[in-house]
Amino acid sequence: MNTGSVQTLIVLREEEHAWLQDLFRSRHPMLVTLCNKPFIEYLIDFAILSGSEALRIASDSPITDLENYCGNGSRWGITIDYAHILPEDDQERLLEKNRQFCSRGKTMLIEKTLFVAYDKKNDYRLWLRACPEGVAVSGTSGSITILGNKQENAIPGPGPGPSLPMLLTIGEYYRLADDTLKNADRYILPGYSSEPDCFLGRNVVIQKGAEIRKPVMIGNNVQISAGSIIGPGAIIGSNIIIDRESVVSGSILMDNTFIGEQLEVKGRIADGSLLIDPESGATLQLEDPHLMSVIQPGASTKQIIRRLIHALAALALLIVLALPFLVLRPLLGLRRNWHTKKRLFPPGATAKKLTIEQVVIRPEGADGRLAIALSIDRYPSLFQVLGGKLRLIGHRPAVSSDTSTISSGCIAMNPAVFGYAETEEWPENERDELMVDHYHLLHSGSLKDIGLLLKALLNKKHM
Repeated sequence: MNTGSVQTLIVLREEEHAWLQDLFRSRHPMLVTLCNKPFIEYLIDFAILSGSEALRIASDSPITDLENYCGNGSRWGITIDYAHILPEDDQERLLEKNRQFCSRGKTMLIEKTLFVAYDKKNDYRLWLRACPEGVAVSGTSGSITILGNKQENAIPGPGPGPSLPMLLTIGEYYRLADDTLKNADRYILPGYSSEPDCFLGRNVVIQKGAEIRKPVMIGNNVQISAGSIIGPGAIIGSNIIIDRESVVSGSILMDNTFIGEQLEVKGRIADGSLLIDPESGATLQLEDPHLMSVIQPGASTKQIIRRLIHALAALALLIVLALPFLVLRPLLGLRRNWHTKKRLFPPGATAKKLTIEQVVIRPEGADGRLAIALSIDRYPSLFQVLGGKLRLIGHRPAVSSDTSTISSGCIAMNPAVFGYAETEEWPENERDELMVDHYHLLHSGSLKDIGLLLKALLNKKHM
């Protein structure tokens, strides 16, 4: 046996930690995040700290999503492969199936656990070399077994060995996340901030007037609106939008969650529209998507398809409305009923300010009312959809002269010919319209946009 080689075998069984998978939208438990890293990354980190050159994940159920995430391990500098086992396989049968992998040298077998508590400042290579064959660490949450004899003259490292925190309930997950945040230097959690106890991911937009109270952890692609208070003890996942004047403290926001305006989340776990009390385990499904909801993660390919669909729909409208435009436009001009005004998309709605000319038709006379009913006032803007400057439906420019008030609530808006707010009758002011815009910008898609466009065309609100 080559005693100089070390490898790690992680065993996953479907029934273990199923509560975590059921709770968090059927994610694989190993891909559920703890602070800003999924559980599997902590195990990979510990394997590397222990000197492992190769890691195998053996599972009794399909783990395609996990394989897609980990790949061959090249980004961590370790070789990762995968193996299938049967639910009834005991440890003896498991080792028999992976005999060749385990025969390379000393093997660390990690079973029934999602997380190993370690400290990156310790040298676990020395700890592993000094471990005799057998169970090295055990607990309610699993075990670490060493296969291969203790190496001669091996002296344990100066620091304590790893431990296995209890992780069998949502309350234990919540407390583990809080402890990990407070002891982040043990795990060297990634972040882009020079301030202690403040971990920021990539593409984090914190609007003026928002307050960040440490300790806090914020993932990638997060937008926090004006007036919001984040922390202390807040763990914000990735792809999160927190609307204006909301409070998140002592809480965990899982990835792809939208927090609505003036919502207070304290001592809770929020996952999409699900609000969880970690102490009692009680869950509350919020039915109002303006309060909390799931953000569907976008993809560049989907955005290209979406723009193409918008352009094709705009071309169809240009063709259908060409004759009415050619007839009504001269009549409206003769009656001085066709006017253009420059309107501004507020800062924050796009990467830069965008000013467009918007047609205003007074609803006077049969020609004026017909032109508005046919949306002839939007006809010139349709050409900008073909050029990619505007979307067909999205966010309309500001009507108010005070765009600073509006812009503070605008998040990743998309300038468009028709506004999402025009699909509804109930908005009475610009603040109401922003609520509708926010909702549809998060939940709409290519085909749904077309249905909303038809609603906007038939809705007489824009008259």
